[in-house]
Formats: sequence, structure tokens, C-alpha cells
Amino acid sequence: MHGMKRIIRVAIVLGMLLLSYVGYVAGSIAWYGECTLTASTHLVRDADINTHNKADSKTKTKTKTKTKIRTNTAPLADAAIVLGAAVWDGQPSPVFEERINHGIWLYQHHKVKTLIFTGGVGAGDTQSEAQVAKAYAIAHGVPASAILQEGRSKYTRENLRFIQPVIVEAGVQTVLIVSDPLHMKRAMRMATDFGLQAKPSPTPTTRYQSVKAKAKMLWSETKYYLGYVWFG
Repeated sequence: MHGMKRIIRVAIVLGMLLLSYVGYVAGSIAWYGECTLTASTHLVRDADINTHNKADSKTKTKTKTKTKIRTNTAPLADAAIVLGAAVWDGQPSPVFEERINHGIWLYQHHKVKTLIFTGGVGAGDTQSEAQVAKAYAIAHGVPASAILQEGRSKYTRENLRFIQPVIVEAGVQTVLIVSDPLHMKRAMRMATDFGLQAKPSPTPTTRYQSVKAKAKMLWSETKYYLGYVWFG
């Protein structure tokens, strides 16, 4: 009887320690995502800009307009690796679209010279995630010559593993990893383990807006992160 009580007490203590550890990991994922978002991606701010003077023969008037200016402190790199996500009916899902848009922004603002799209063919799809992303980027002004891709991977680890021969062949030395803020800690851990010279560049906008959606995403990332750390 006493032995059983001791086992129960030990199990309770271990359970509490495990929950505490999981909570710590979840907190670190959220903190890392927020820090990298602030430090490495563009910030949107309101700015008052005085437009040109409009003059006539009698008076001069100056008008004031408010606009959005986007600034970016992301480090320069040879390329941005845009991690794959779901494709819906041949089009990027909202989450994937935000990642692609951020990659396009980095290219158009001369933060990278090349975009690298990743992701294979999902169940029920006829095109790979990388193909859909490439078509989207070209339609938004990125030349095909500035795009590389791999179309076999099914999940994040394969994204970063299968892209390595492409990177080597293209002579890419440094990369930015593009994904959602809550995905960034796991993605960067994997990129480092694969020996990539990588820096984070999370999407400044995300489709995970509600508290429920963010909590679900955070829980999912915590599970996958722990699974990777514990089991590789």
C-alpha cells in the first residue's frame, strides 16, 4: 500500500515537472517568434508626409497626407528559403500566401537575390507547393531566373534537408528562413543542425490572428519541437 502511494506521488511530481517543461518550451517558442519578428522583419508605421506645394498665381497651399511606410532591418543574405505550406485548389493557402508575399518583399527590397521555394505535392493536389509558390511569385513580378525550388519535401525537416543540394549547386552561402513567427524557433533549430548559415525572417503578417488559432498553432509547434529535440 505504501509502495503504491509512493509511486503515485512520484508520478504526480514527474507529471508536474513535465508540464512545467512543456510550458517553458511553449513560452520560449512564443518569445523567440516575437523577438525575431521585431528584430528581423519590416515594421509598419504611420508617417506624415508633406506632398509637393501646389501653387497658383495668387496663393501657395501645402497639403498633408498620411501613408504607410514599410521599413526593414532584415540582414542581407544570398537567398530566402520560403518554407512550404498547404495549397488549396492550385492556389497558396492564406498561411502560405503570407510566407510567399514576405519572400517577394525581401526580393523586391534587395534583401536577397534569390527566392527558394520548398514543398512537395500534397494529397489531392497536382502541383507541388514549390511550383504553386513559383507561379505566384512570377505573377507578382519576380523573374523566373531569381527563383529556385525543390518539390519533394512533405514537412519542415525535409524542406531544409532536400534544399541543400539546390543551395550548393547555386552557390548560395547565406539564407533567410521565411515562415510564421511561431514556426521560427523549430525551423531555425533545424537549419542550424543542417549546417545552414541562416537567419530568421518571420512573416510580419499571419493568418493565425485569433487567440484560439494562435493557441492551437503554439501547441502544435510545441509538440513538434519537443518531438524533434527528443527523437530527431
